[in-house]
Amino acid sequence: MSNDVTSTSHWQCSTTFYFSDGRNETVLCTAGQWMYTPVHNEWNIVSQFDLVCSDAYLVDLATTIYFSGVTIGSLVFGDLADRYGRLPVMLFTLYTSSVLGVIIAFSVNYTMFVVLRFLQGLLMQIPVPDEEWELVKKETNTSMDGQVRQCNLTDLVRNGQMRQRSLILFYVCLHDNVYLLFCIGGVFETSVYLLNLPMMNRFGRKKPLMATMIVAGVAFIATGFLNDFLSDNSYVKVAMAMVALCAACSQYAMIFVYTSEIYPTVMR
Repeated sequence: MSNDVTSTSHWQCSTTFYFSDGRNETVLCTAGQWMYTPVHNEWNIVSQFDLVCSDAYLVDLATTIYFSGVTIGSLVFGDLADRYGRLPVMLFTLYTSSVLGVIIAFSVNYTMFVVLRFLQGLLMQIPVPDEEWELVKKETNTSMDGQVRQCNLTDLVRNGQMRQRSLILFYVCLHDNVYLLFCIGGVFETSVYLLNLPMMNRFGRKKPLMATMIVAGVAFIATGFLNDFLSDNSYVKVAMAMVALCAACSQYAMIFVYTSEIYPTVMR
């Protein structure tokens, strides 16, 4: 009886061969067997370090490690700023994180990458000196004629020259769909932050916080289910993901306000 291969089935991490005698054999993919084609000439840690199949969890682990550094850094450098002053701590975190950002681009393996990302997360909590912040606000609100005025987003398109520059830069940023989607998400996120203020003033803190948590949870779960049935370009899936993003951003912003109000100043 012939044992020739009659057909094959390809999956993300395996290939199944079907033989003429009724047998089938599944071969799992191993490291080094994947070939990657960069999109827009951009590489990421998946293609750089072959994080697929059994190593796919390392992608999410890298994000977790980074935010672990952010959490620890908020505790450590906040205390250091109170002890040694905000300006020296701010300069140290600013310059060191900039240097780490450059070194990360030359990571030769996954371990080096996540260690550097953890250290960068530690340094992301940059304390700004109060007197410097007041000076920056005063300078940025001063027009060319020396008059103090309040600037807003409409100044980007207020006169012809500024409007021309803004439109050109907007086009440069939005001509690619990848960046367009990112910018649309930023617009939604900013809108949510602005809506948080009147919502908290009208309904308080606890009820809006609970509502946004529930909406975010339901929307994220629904997006996960839709991902199995709809294409990546489905408007329904994108819309559900945007609802989840907006709700998550809303509750994340509220929790900062709520936390600062329910704890005494000395404990904050």
